[in-house]
Amino acid sequence: MLDLFHQQTKEHSEHFQNVTRLLVLQSSSAVRSFHCNYSRACHTTDPQISTAGRKQRTHTLNATHSQAALERMLTSAETTRLELETLLCERDTTIERLEADRRWLTEREQKEKEEKERLSKEREEEKVSGKSCRFQFPLEHLT
Repeated sequence: MLDLFHQQTKEHSEHFQNVTRLLVLQSSSAVRSFHCNYSRACHTTDPQISTAGRKQRTHTLNATHSQAALERMLTSAETTRLELETLLCERDTTIERLEADRRWLTEREQKEKEEKERLSKEREEEKVSGKSCRFQFPLEHLT
């Protein structure tokens, strides 16, 4: 449609130039008269050209709106991506902290277990070697 519009405009322009050249040879009043009539004829609205122009403007407007909508969607997606990346970093930090706490607790439990085993072994050795002192009180003294 746009090509048709350009072609018709070009044809009108060429036609006008040719006619103008021929009429320059005639009297100036005849040229002025023709120019006015041709000008009026050109300014009347050709329905085909008008429709093509309207369709072109509508298409351009729709394309602009579509592009703006896509840009808004892109901006929204980028914002969402940044928010999710921030959330992911926060979760990674939390996981690392919890894993460090778990390792610390595991080490602490292991040390306590080793200490209990060491104390248990020492008591056992004391019992065997007889180094421990046991006091026995008769029950009647306790009441």
